[in-house]
Amino acid sequence: MKKTLCVILGLLMSLSVAACGKGPGMTEAIDPNRTQLYVFNYDGGVGTEWLYEIKERFEAEYKDTCFEPGTNKMGVQIMIEANKLSFYNDEKIKSSPNEVFFTENVGYTDMVSQGLLLDITDLVTADENGVSLEDRMTDKQKEALIALKGKYYALPHYDGYRGVSYDIDLFEEKGLYFADEKDNGNNGFIISSSDKRSAGPDGKYDTNDDGLPSTMAEFFRLFDYMLSSNVTPFVYTGMYPEYTSYVVEWIYSNYAGADVASLDYTFDSGDMEVEIITGFEELKNNMFGAEPITEKVKIMPENGYLMKQQTGKYYGLAFLNKMVSDSRYYYSLSTNQTFSHLDAQEAFIYSKLENKPIAMLIDGSYWVNEAQGAFRRSIEDYGTRAENRNFGWMPLPTTVDGEVSSEQTGKNAAKDTVRSYAYINGNIADDENKVKLAKLFLSYCYKLENLQKFTEVTGCARGLNYELTEENKSQMSTFALSVWDMRQTTEMVRPISSSEIFMNNEKEFYNSPWESVVSNQPYVNPVTAFRNSISAMDYFNGMKIYKRDWEEDYSRWF
Repeated sequence: MKKTLCVILGLLMSLSVAACGKGPGMTEAIDPNRTQLYVFNYDGGVGTEWLYEIKERFEAEYKDTCFEPGTNKMGVQIMIEANKLSFYNDEKIKSSPNEVFFTENVGYTDMVSQGLLLDITDLVTADENGVSLEDRMTDKQKEALIALKGKYYALPHYDGYRGVSYDIDLFEEKGLYFADEKDNGNNGFIISSSDKRSAGPDGKYDTNDDGLPSTMAEFFRLFDYMLSSNVTPFVYTGMYPEYTSYVVEWIYSNYAGADVASLDYTFDSGDMEVEIITGFEELKNNMFGAEPITEKVKIMPENGYLMKQQTGKYYGLAFLNKMVSDSRYYYSLSTNQTFSHLDAQEAFIYSKLENKPIAMLIDGSYWVNEAQGAFRRSIEDYGTRAENRNFGWMPLPTTVDGEVSSEQTGKNAAKDTVRSYAYINGNIADDENKVKLAKLFLSYCYKLENLQKFTEVTGCARGLNYELTEENKSQMSTFALSVWDMRQTTEMVRPISSSEIFMNNEKEFYNSPWESVVSNQPYVNPVTAFRNSISAMDYFNGMKIYKRDWEEDYSRWF
């Protein structure tokens, strides 16, 4: 029988209490009769419970193996540092005692160029029942990971989707779904739970997104319908304004499609033409206040600056601007600079229980791991009412308005915004025994059954291609399954490339992708400008890169 979300969270609580702070791996006494392997895990996002489970299995499986020939030591002791305060994604690893790392925000090319990581090509290309880890990568991943030195130095850790989650129970209770019959006397929304729902953004009936908004226009119709039902559409953190850019990024990627969105890192479209904006026609009756004037061009390194002028980027900005410009659409504390992402998660969880429902949360696909404490408290406060909660991952539209074509429904895309990798510290290269042990452990973590178990435990997917068993799925929550299902129909765009321009300017292209200058005022996060009454059109125009600046900064690489 499928475990409910609260049951999973209860298990997470009982199994991973020690994952807070440094974790038991850094506090358990060293066993002098075993060989130690020091492993770092960034304890945000997916947490560390998955790693403690692997530690237990690995230690048991190799309890009779000697990893230090010539000694009486038998077996291995995995010493885990679970830490939210450090990433170890730069040269600090040189002096770190940790030997294997699972972390985020990794500037892969920078770290490889500095010689910080151990060559793990043999591990990546080794077969496991006829399938190597290299086989589980996309062609783009393989090309980019070996581009600098022709070898592999890291493995994709997990895919970090960022966007919108929704309360399925609330949607069902309030009937927040579009009906298939548009002229049904209820503004096109279902009247009863038995009504046939619209095909949703995937354009297909009898799938998980039936009745959900298929266009940007339908989203705002839904917002207004929610208000009439005393439902607040959104909540998000005010402490971290960049979270609202997740919506911009997701809508842009979906509108553009993976092939176009990946040009942000490759700057070469080949024979494919890309739609860019050359100007605007301001129209008062337009949903976003301005209609783009567009043309199609081929992107190459010489004109890579045109990527800032993509139509999809404007629509992402316009959507966010319209959303945050109406205070009725979001929870009041979302503008408070002390309102953290954890606060937003708790407000979302508690809202329905307190009869002040909030329909959607802007956050990452891993938020349920971070919200363990909030789920536990809600059950303590509200008992059975807080159990068996059903949340889902919200698909976002690929078009602005009108009917969604089959071409548009087939181009769902999402950008990986966490850059999460696993690697081995290059400072152990001269210790043959430790290198063998580190590679053995990292390889063990990436066995197929452990890839599957990782997703079962965390609800998140490793950044590789693999399938789940029905047994895995039976142990996952509704939310985790919705994220997994979305992954199956969505192409990931990862911020990695073999482009000389990108590899030599990795941090610059990844950090603050939505920077703009409007009336000589620089902005990093669009929401900050929108709250100062800056229009999406003006913000978009302020992002423009001029040809002369592009050539001055990057012509040495094309």
